[in-house]
Amino acid sequence: MNEDEFWKLRKQLDQKYAQDVESLERLWTSLNPGKEVPGKTPDPDRFSMKVAKVITNLGKKEFTLPDVSEQIESTSEWKANRSTVWKSLKKLEDAGLIELTSKGKGRRPSIYSLVFEPEELVTRLEKLASSEERVLFEFIQNRVREPRKTDSGGGNKSPKERKDDK
Repeated sequence: MNEDEFWKLRKQLDQKYAQDVESLERLWTSLNPGKEVPGKTPDPDRFSMKVAKVITNLGKKEFTLPDVSEQIESTSEWKANRSTVWKSLKKLEDAGLIELTSKGKGRRPSIYSLVFEPEELVTRLEKLASSEERVLFEFIQNRVREPRKTDSGGGNKSPKERKDDK
């Protein structure tokens, strides 16, 4: 099996899976009128998805937050809040769709780059809207960071708990 055959088969399986899920949801709806389909949730972060689509429209492999903000403002009616755009870029980075190429400092902005070609990014964004990958995307966005274990013998205890132990 070569890479082209792999991706062709993967696409066929993804389409079959989507059809099976749709069939199951139709069955649920017909047997349980008026009830929501279990596990059906709205898109995890629509703004981040919009930002990702704006990035694909930039036509550049590398971009900065000001590039994205300017593109948003020039192509839509709403003003791009820089902190909101930054949070979305961070979420997309955590999801593995973009990467931080160069961390900014002072007046020099951070430079981000696409991990995939724009067409592939669009495909992956569409998959994120599917239930299976949406769960992964939500996990990445909302992941709980484990407290760091320290070598000070306190483990995961807070400074107050360590003081109480003495």
